[in-house]
Amino acid sequence: MKKRILVINDSLKAGGAERSCVNFLSLLPEEEYEIDVLLHFRAGIFIKQLPSWVKLVDAPYPYSCLAHKPKEWEFYIQHPPVIWIKKIVRTWRAKHQHKLHLHQSLWQLWKNDFPIFPVEYDIVIGGQEGISNYYALEKVRAKKKIIWIHSDYDKIGFDRTFDSDLFPKADIIATISPIAREKLRNNFPEIADRIRFIGNITNPVIVKRMGTENITENYFTESGVLKLISCGRLAQVKAYDRAVLAASILKNKGIKFQWVIIGEGEEKNRLIRLIEILHVSDVIHLIGLRENPYSYMNRADVLVVTSDYEGLPMVIDEAQILGKPIVTTNYPTVADAVSHENTGLICKMNPESIANAIIRLHRNKELYNHIKCQLEKTKNGNVLEIKRYIEMFEN
Repeated sequence: MKKRILVINDSLKAGGAERSCVNFLSLLPEEEYEIDVLLHFRAGIFIKQLPSWVKLVDAPYPYSCLAHKPKEWEFYIQHPPVIWIKKIVRTWRAKHQHKLHLHQSLWQLWKNDFPIFPVEYDIVIGGQEGISNYYALEKVRAKKKIIWIHSDYDKIGFDRTFDSDLFPKADIIATISPIAREKLRNNFPEIADRIRFIGNITNPVIVKRMGTENITENYFTESGVLKLISCGRLAQVKAYDRAVLAASILKNKGIKFQWVIIGEGEEKNRLIRLIEILHVSDVIHLIGLRENPYSYMNRADVLVVTSDYEGLPMVIDEAQILGKPIVTTNYPTVADAVSHENTGLICKMNPESIANAIIRLHRNKELYNHIKCQLEKTKNGNVLEIKRYIEMFEN
């Protein structure tokens, strides 16, 4: 008999956690598992990439309220007015308290309104930090409960005391890098034996095939120009203001380059203003989301990561599969992703250091070619990691 699995995610918008989720579901054997996917926001460019046999299920009311703003009256008019009032009041309260992470505060305010999910499963997987995990732990009946922490727990702003009441309900807490695992074990020593390192899955066949597809825009077409790319949510943690400031430094030093940033997010308008203030709109471009970022990545010379913190960024694995050297800031878990001067350059968290690392790679052809050679030897993806996922389900 097939095992029934429910996977809960915020959405399937562009992002490493979302891409990893789709990759993992694509590799599971259909003959052994029956998969349902519940999304907080039923949206994202990766939805169409789900296997045809995976079923999207609707978020039950009133859990579905989390995905709808108070001004979306078409949704709230279908339900009692009290829920609309709760949405307004609770959203304001969650945003104006300072102890808990927003997800923790929202869960605390809403959880008593959420009934138990109507279907029982063999396995439930909370795919992301916050509400997705809490819903899996407290509102889904399942024989085994697995939750994911994709980032450095010390940096993501969650209250440890709050999570220490909930995390023991998980049979397995999975994270994506050895350093991130140790940080979780330090925070939750009482359940350290349940905390596992299981890497994100990157499929080199898909990445390389999509990398050969054409792009219709004029980015990266000029010869003799350094081509830089960054990919990720336009969020504060990604610190793309450093990228804009580094672009200004490169331009002032006479470096000929084009820098493309793929992604959307709440920081977009602020970044646009900064680009205008620094007069770098001719060299740095915010191009939004792309279903196929690999066709841009494959035409770039260097991937640049400017983040304050990460877990184990899939974008780095994917760029390295395509043979692209990395320039990255020295966030706490960076050593799990990049070997300095072997697969990329690790620099300080400031625009000057980022710009200098880019210039070094650009001018030092021997170093650049050494890194390219190392990547060809070592970066072949990790689709065999699916065996560890299946062991996690079965044992």
